[in-house]
Amino acid sequence: MQNNLQLTKQSFTIIKQRKSLLIFPAIATTLTLILLYFIFNPVIHIEVIAWTTNQISAIHFAIFICAILLFFAFSHLITQLFQAALTSCAIKHIQGETYSILFGFKMMCSHFTKIFYWNFIMTTFGIGVVQMQYWMDNWREKKFLDDLLSGLPWVIATTFVTPVLIKENLKTFAAIKKSAQLIKNTWDAPKFLRIKLGRTLSLIRIIAFIPLIIAIFVGIKKIILFASIFLIVVLICVHILHAALRVITVSALYLFANKH
Repeated sequence: MQNNLQLTKQSFTIIKQRKSLLIFPAIATTLTLILLYFIFNPVIHIEVIAWTTNQISAIHFAIFICAILLFFAFSHLITQLFQAALTSCAIKHIQGETYSILFGFKMMCSHFTKIFYWNFIMTTFGIGVVQMQYWMDNWREKKFLDDLLSGLPWVIATTFVTPVLIKENLKTFAAIKKSAQLIKNTWDAPKFLRIKLGRTLSLIRIIAFIPLIIAIFVGIKKIILFASIFLIVVLICVHILHAALRVITVSALYLFANKH
């Protein structure tokens, strides 16, 4: 608990020192929302047709499924790319080296192929592994998986993949293995601390709902509209801050593990 609190405070300090780091999760969030708007427009149209006619054609159903899959695939890729950009800057900052925000964008572009492949592995092979670990008690008997993940759950084992890809010249599966080994050797997981960023952000989310709840009781449409907009803005800002804190925390833990 103390370690989590200390890491959160240190991550907050880094953001205070370099507020421009928030540009990476901010752009990622903006692009994801734009993508959501353009992809889910046809989905909503198909939903309306289904509700009014009580039937849906095979073509519309295929479009519906493809739209959802495309959204999750591309939104995840966007997130990973800008996480890589923030990771590269965070590592420089923690190590006391000079850097610019442009450096993050350059690293994101230069590692695009690696991040793209990692995103593909995560959303295909990774999903399969997570399902296997959930449903099969004997998954550790699979030698390939046990060697790759050092006997750890996929979500924990892959925590450091992005920093490893950015900092070290390794391919994707080698980066997964290195990430798992770092966690296993440093923290003797499964005691590896789960990254919790304190209760402050959760409290802010809860407080943000209060104006909307009051507005609904008052019943004035304009007040409800403004309260809704306020809630959306706060939730987006909290999401951006949470994403930045998590990436910076993971970067710090990676450097610690790699050093020890």
